Amino acid sequence: PPKLISSLNKMALSRSLSNTASSLSRYYAKEYPFETVWKLFGDPCREVNYVFITNGNPFWKRSMSFKSVDQFKQSVMENLPQVIHFGAIYDRVPSDPLRVVVKKELIFDIDLNDYHLTKEAVGRPGEFNVRMCCGSEKKACSKCWTLIRFGARFLYLMLTKMLGFDPNDLRFVFSGRRGMHCIVFDDRAREFTEKQRQDLLNFFSRESAKHLEYPIVNELYETVALPLLKTFLSMHPESLKTSFYEHIEENKRRRIPYPEATPTLMLFWPRFDQKMTTQLVHPFKGPYSLHPETHNICEFFDPQSDYDPFLALQK
Repeated sequence: PPKLISSLNKMALSRSLSNTASSLSRYYAKEYPFETVWKLFGDPCREVNYVFITNGNPFWKRSMSFKSVDQFKQSVMENLPQVIHFGAIYDRVPSDPLRVVVKKELIFDIDLNDYHLTKEAVGRPGEFNVRMCCGSEKKACSKCWTLIRFGARFLYLMLTKMLGFDPNDLRFVFSGRRGMHCIVFDDRAREFTEKQRQDLLNFFSRESAKHLEYPIVNELYETVALPLLKTFLSMHPESLKTSFYEHIEENKRRRIPYPEATPTLMLFWPRFDQKMTTQLVHPFKGPYSLHPETHNICEFFDPQSDYDPFLALQK
């Protein structure tokens, strides 16, 4: 994958409205890897959107397209967007109202906020809150990042071993605050229909966590979930451990298959943003963009590593 740029995340690139433009100008001029981004997403019929934040409110400049990396760079330097979003590739320039979607990368979006259950959900059988550190707040930490670590390794294993994608075609991106994107740069995947994308999400649903008779699910449990479990539980309040082990004992009393493995997998199992994966017209935040609120850089990371953006920010 392209180089990591964790060191840049130490920069407060827009500390106040008075220096946002100069900070962005410096970043795009000296650090933003235009050539790398263009190699990944460059296409004359690719939709590109800019996001500008004024007094906390987003303003979008949509349906742009560029014929070359030089044209793309010139536009970014002139506009200085806080965030760059990429969309689908169309049969003509995206500003044409008669455009038709041709293809878009297969993308999976995991947001930690989706792991915080409502009071009503916690009361359902087999459900308990797994994100007790940051709750429903718009933030994340090293404790709940373990859930993202599982999600990244889950996708890496499922996409390569189960579906046969080349590991070199997968890119994992820190979203800048509390999540990640997995982008599949595979020609076959780009042409998946919305139904095929939905079928894939259905296959990845939490219901699959109950089927350890499938070799791939058993491998997820033994090689990914179990190594993370002890550390994850040790980082959280005793109440989470109590709920977790009570769930195991309940499974044993009810003689449910795989009484220990199923709750372990259910604890970590990723929760996906459905629209990001299924909707071909749904844009996605480009790598190396800045998060509009945290000002962290959306950087690539290796799913097999112990990458932790929150530790990187502290160094």
